[in-house]
Amino acid sequence: MNPGETVRDVSAPEVRHTFQGTCLGRQGSDCADHVWSTSVIVRDREA
Repeated sequence: MNPGETVRDVSAPEVRHTFQGTCLGRQGSDCADHVWSTSVIVRDREA
């Protein structure tokens, strides 16, 4: 690719994500002591 060149992707990538936390109802530093989990999955679908 050259600088300034644009590629038009006709098929949008598939994005899935999950966000879980055990920090519900807590605030501040108390929240930081609990487990958080995030995962983001992005993949480009084949045309």
